[in-house]
Amino acid sequence: MRISGFSIKKWSFKKFLSEGNYWFWTNKAVFIYEKGDLFHPPIDLNILLKENEIVEALMIIEVADNEIAIQFEDKRFKTILTAGRYAFWKGVKNYTFTKADLSNIEIDATIDTQLMTNKFMAYVRPYTIESFEKALLIVDGKFERILEGRNLLLVEK
Repeated sequence: MRISGFSIKKWSFKKFLSEGNYWFWTNKAVFIYEKGDLFHPPIDLNILLKENEIVEALMIIEVADNEIAIQFEDKRFKTILTAGRYAFWKGVKNYTFTKADLSNIEIDATIDTQLMTNKFMAYVRPYTIESFEKALLIVDGKFERILEGRNLLLVEK
C-alpha cells in the first residue's frame, strides 16, 4: 500500500509529501491518503490543482450533468459516478472510465449491456419487443419512431 500526503498551512498548499518520516511545527496540518483511492480534498480542489505536483499525482474525471461515468478497475466494473468532479490518485490502481450521455434515448453501443445490473436500473429501463411485435417510442409526449422486435435498454428520463 503506497501512501501520499501533503501539508497545509492557513488552508493553502505548502508541500507534497512522499513516503517517509517528517517533522512539522504544530501550525501545519498534514493530510495522508492511500494512493489509488478516491481523493477527498480538505480544501477546494481548484486550489490544489494549481500545484503541478498535485496535478501530476491525480487523475481528474469530470462528469457533466447529463452524464454518468462507469468506473472500471483492472477492466472490471467498480461503480457509477454521477455529475461532478472526481480525483483519483494515479499509479497504484488501474482505473478506466466510460462516459454515457443520459440525454440520448438509447444506450451507446460501446457500453456493454452485460453491465446492466441493479446499479444501472436507476438510469435505464429495459424493454423486450418480440419478433412479431412493434412498439411506439414516445418521448415527452411526442412520437419518436417505431421499434421493431428486439431487446432494448432505454435511458430513464
